[in-house]
Amino acid sequence: MFFKKLIRQKIIRLSFGLLMLSLLNSCSEGDPTNLYQSLIVEFNDVQSMTLSSLNSVIETGDSLQLTVTGLNSQMAEVDLTEYVSWSVSDDNLARVKSGGLMESFSTDGMVTITASLASFTATHVVTLSSAALSSIDVKADTVTPDTLATSVCRPLALKAFGNYDDTTTRDITDKVSWSTLTTSAILKTGPVISLSNFEVSTPDITATLDLIVSNAATIDVTDDGVGGIDSLVLSPSTPTLNVGETQNFQVLAVYGSEIDVDISSSVKWMSSEPDKAEFNSNNQVLTAVLSGTTTVTAVCGDQTDNTLVTVEGKALDSLTIEPDNTGRLVRIDLGQTAQLSVTAYYSDLSEEDVTDSAEWSVVNPTGVFISVDNVSPNKGLVSADAIGDDLVKVTFGGQEATLNVTVQ
Repeated sequence: MFFKKLIRQKIIRLSFGLLMLSLLNSCSEGDPTNLYQSLIVEFNDVQSMTLSSLNSVIETGDSLQLTVTGLNSQMAEVDLTEYVSWSVSDDNLARVKSGGLMESFSTDGMVTITASLASFTATHVVTLSSAALSSIDVKADTVTPDTLATSVCRPLALKAFGNYDDTTTRDITDKVSWSTLTTSAILKTGPVISLSNFEVSTPDITATLDLIVSNAATIDVTDDGVGGIDSLVLSPSTPTLNVGETQNFQVLAVYGSEIDVDISSSVKWMSSEPDKAEFNSNNQVLTAVLSGTTTVTAVCGDQTDNTLVTVEGKALDSLTIEPDNTGRLVRIDLGQTAQLSVTAYYSDLSEEDVTDSAEWSVVNPTGVFISVDNVSPNKGLVSADAIGDDLVKVTFGGQEATLNVTVQ
């Protein structure tokens, strides 16, 4: 798998190189930035470009994530946010950092943000306002946002909208704190409401910001012939784990004519032999404890599915991230990528490439300098976004390893 990744990366880089050579041959001289952006446009077949954000009005001193989307000749969308150049109509009001994060200053006003990529430009107007929050509304993140309804075990994503004194309404989902007084709902990051007591109920959910509390939004939970689950499908099937290793399970539900509805965060997970393998507090990740076997079961209402898990005796001793040729330091040129891998070493002296099974992250929460892919088939692919130093962290089987990455 690791070598397949390397081959794929080499093919991609070769394609980029051929395109760059074509551009260089057609331009006797020019700005390297323009040449690079022209390459991006040609490689992605960009035909048009738009600039957008979650809100067009924000609180003074707040930040806002901007997104640049390109449309190709096949009418498919391409995320161009990391490739564009940014400009602001009034740098006394705001600035835009690499990656499209706009930071505003403590002055009311209106600012025009411009994103440029080769011959394409897109603009977006953002208003900075110090107006006070007056009330909060909770709605469902669905096509019909006023319908707060779901079926048993089906997660329901919610949004919070703030109403301000300047008559504007803004999406404040990521700012509010969520709460419920009922035991029939567990509030998870997202936020996603996960019904955990597997009964038909009507939990009340509230959102709070700056001491302003929303209306108590009542979730209508149904379990009739239309909304009920026909079957569950649990995966992976019959996995084998080493002592100390973890396994993230998934369960898909069939609701009537629907298929492949992921309800992993909502069902009840059980291990028949918790001394051999037990679930963590998130009730979805199994940790192998002792050698032997256990039956893992996912339960929702009267529907269940299960699989046998085998735990082997060897224990995970350590992890090593590669390449590591310079004293736990990897250097990457700005705008380039580097494929990392991770090897697990076990108590029986065996080793295993666990690049695709491990969880990858950047220790710096702002992700200013680098980003790392945590989705297969590109897990461990590090991108150099800005000059500076960051730390890549990998987690597997209860063990962690870190690697310093310098962007130059």
